[in-house]
Amino acid sequence: MNFSGYATPDTRLDLEKHKIVIEEKPKYGDAVPLGVVSFAFTVLEEALLFFYHWPVTRYEKLYFLAGNATMLGGMSQAVAGIIQYMNGDTFHGAVFVSFGGIWISKGLRTYMMFNNPVSYDPQFKEIYDIQAAAWTGNEVLFKVAGVFGIMLASISFYSSAAILITKQNSIFTLPKGNVVFPEKNV
Repeated sequence: MNFSGYATPDTRLDLEKHKIVIEEKPKYGDAVPLGVVSFAFTVLEEALLFFYHWPVTRYEKLYFLAGNATMLGGMSQAVAGIIQYMNGDTFHGAVFVSFGGIWISKGLRTYMMFNNPVSYDPQFKEIYDIQAAAWTGNEVLFKVAGVFGIMLASISFYSSAAILITKQNSIFTLPKGNVVFPEKNV
């Protein structure tokens, strides 16, 4: 006897053959573009500071980075990561929260370096130089880091634009690429 709303054994077999995948829309908006753009702006600013030689010391160059690293690179990425966690996207949530934490700590460390009397101690600056790899003294290394940072920021801006520009809101779209990984026979 077949009651309405109940599956018969034949129906169960049919459902197993044809799996129905229902995609749920996220509860909140997609925060990946926010996290990627925040990362791109902060990396671009730091890369430009590394690339150009201004007639100021490297510590004064880093002072400009303190606010953007803390708020744009740190807080925005952390918020984007939390939103992605709430949407069920653990990968982007983990990436953005961890990068946000790194940028917040870098911004606070840079801010404290200029506004803390202890930071004028030469040992403090030596520790900061080791963390920032400034102890090498190789200007070519800073130029290369600046070029790679500019390329990374450009790729990040493109990636964010490719996510934001869709057929629903634009007459064109940007190609995202389709990476197919071959299956490994283990």
